[in-house]
Amino acid sequence: MIAANPARCLRFLAVLLCMGGVQGVVGNCLAAPALMPQPVSYQPRPGALALTGGVQVEWQGTRSVLLDRAVARFTQRLAMLSARYATPGQPAGLTLRIRCLDADPAMLSIHMEEHYHLETGPEGATLVADGPAGVLRGLSTLLQLVERQESGPVLDAAVIDDSPRFAWRGVMVDVSRHFMSVTALERQLDMMELTRLNVLHLHLSDGQGFRVESRLYPRLQQVAAHGAYYTQRQIHELVAYATDRGIRIVPEFDAPGHSYAMLQAYPQYAAQPVTTPMDPKRVVRAAMDPSNPQTYVFLARLYHEMAGLFPDAYFHVGGDEVRPDEWTGNPHIAAFMKQHGYADAAALQAAFTRRIYSMLAHEGRTMMGWDELIDAPVPASIVIEPWRGSRYTVAAATAGHPVVVSAGYYLDLLLPAADYYRVDPLDPQGNGLPPDQVAQTNVPALNPFTLDPAARMTPELATHVMGAEAPLWTEIVTEEMLDTRLWPRCAALAERFWSPASVRDEASLARRLPVVQSELELSLIHI
Repeated sequence: MIAANPARCLRFLAVLLCMGGVQGVVGNCLAAPALMPQPVSYQPRPGALALTGGVQVEWQGTRSVLLDRAVARFTQRLAMLSARYATPGQPAGLTLRIRCLDADPAMLSIHMEEHYHLETGPEGATLVADGPAGVLRGLSTLLQLVERQESGPVLDAAVIDDSPRFAWRGVMVDVSRHFMSVTALERQLDMMELTRLNVLHLHLSDGQGFRVESRLYPRLQQVAAHGAYYTQRQIHELVAYATDRGIRIVPEFDAPGHSYAMLQAYPQYAAQPVTTPMDPKRVVRAAMDPSNPQTYVFLARLYHEMAGLFPDAYFHVGGDEVRPDEWTGNPHIAAFMKQHGYADAAALQAAFTRRIYSMLAHEGRTMMGWDELIDAPVPASIVIEPWRGSRYTVAAATAGHPVVVSAGYYLDLLLPAADYYRVDPLDPQGNGLPPDQVAQTNVPALNPFTLDPAARMTPELATHVMGAEAPLWTEIVTEEMLDTRLWPRCAALAERFWSPASVRDEASLARRLPVVQSELELSLIHI
């Protein structure tokens, strides 16, 4: 989906017209509202408001530059969706009353206030929110109430009260395997805002490339970036762009494995010799040397610099798929393991993890990593991201870790949207089966992340799950493919992460998803 191309948008709508059975599209207009994510409470009311162009905003409570910009985006998007623009000298077609109850000191944190109450009718719209994030979420829902009728566009009348089920609702984009431009990432942030997702996790380093300018270690962009990286200024601008939309950016710099690009630039920290030019076999295997004290000096300085670019409290360090023979095959590291009593590579990695944990704690950051980190004991405050299945979700929660689930949501697998939609972060076996079917061990898993039947999610363990995110790994995904790989599947997952657990009607999803896709296309043409 390339939102900046109006011709493509019209072609997309024409395709929808040819899709038999698709509800919600009439002519080349948007029909009855298709709310996604579905709100906690929705009560339709009689008396839609005719949209004649223009918005008049009446403010109460907290107001800020961020909110003014949000209203400007809303006004522009409303004009696109309704095809009604403000006319100088004419009264506004919509009176929008916004009451933001508090500035919310937790804004742009895991604890930010996202609850809102929205009422629409012939008198206009009233949006009451606990904080600025709630205003942003309410404005996105308000856009979805636009209905195109034969007599012209209207705003449907309703009473909506809404808040998210999970605080962490994310998308992960791998920009190491294939670099994605700032413009492409900004487009994803716009669509995330419209679907109430609130975390963009950027996988910024891997075997194929290191993607952020480092002034302390310039060879990271001179050698490891292979000509494609974000300048520090671009990172600041991207973070500001996300902040305006109530979205946090969480960086990931993978270590000690998946480090080939960094080690090409600084081979003195490698566990095994680094070959040049790039060796495809080594790209996925190369790991740092945890027995070298200078490895930790390098990472401490690098992470300090990167933490200064990304203000979010969470800092992802990867930690996945370290090949044991990278360490055991090095005589010096093998001797180091024996000397310090590390029985295996998992124990050595746990020691490495604890060192990195201390570095990030010194920076005031909360460490985050993939589920391999719990293969040996590590500090319980580390956030674990299970990707191999809910067995690891249960194991991490049992050990007291906060959890962000990605198992079952790998978008690079190109599964139908319904397959991702039926997987709930708290499903006992991560396969999306209703509770009364989970015990049927002969029922096949509905996604590739089959889990240990003995793993059971309890209400107590569920309190450790902060939310979930959908990863897109880009080994075979270029920037030209990015939009269509993420959307509209991410809209379906936004509902899974936001709406009540009881919202599971796949037939309803199938009816609403094409409408939401076309709304995203139209509302972003000029943003």
